[in-house]
Amino acid sequence: MAASELIFDLILCMVLLSLAVAVVEVKRLYDSIILFIAFGLILSITWARLGAPDLALAEAAIGAGITGVLLMAAYASLPQGKHQQNTRRSWLAVGFSLAAMIWLVLSLVPLASSPESLVAAAEQSMTDSGVTHPVTAVLLNFRAWDTLLELLVLLLALLGMQQLRLPA
Repeated sequence: MAASELIFDLILCMVLLSLAVAVVEVKRLYDSIILFIAFGLILSITWARLGAPDLALAEAAIGAGITGVLLMAAYASLPQGKHQQNTRRSWLAVGFSLAAMIWLVLSLVPLASSPESLVAAAEQSMTDSGVTHPVTAVLLNFRAWDTLLELLVLLLALLGMQQLRLPA
């Protein structure tokens, strides 16, 4: 890897991390939506840099494009009044998220101790996946889990709407 490629990758990583923090930390909702769209576009460049053009296109179209349009439409339908923020609830959500993230990282540490076996298993299963790119193979192999979790999210949204007595 050339030094210029390494510098580009480091800059890309720093921009991605900075945008992720800025999306959460910015005070105005409109600014947060714009930064989220920029985050999706930079993430699509990252996927392209990692050699996964299908994921790059999907991220640009779905993560930045469609989601950005939906967020802007939702923002346009909000009342213009000032909303109070519940800081106690926000800190509780941050604490829960950090605890979940730490738990997930600690549960994945044993997998990092033997990366050779994971690489060998992935390379051995490439012919069974039906695709040539390893990232695409992993994503396609976990597509059933993805669909199941999407259905769970939709079920939770429906239950939330019923609790709020909103029409489905």
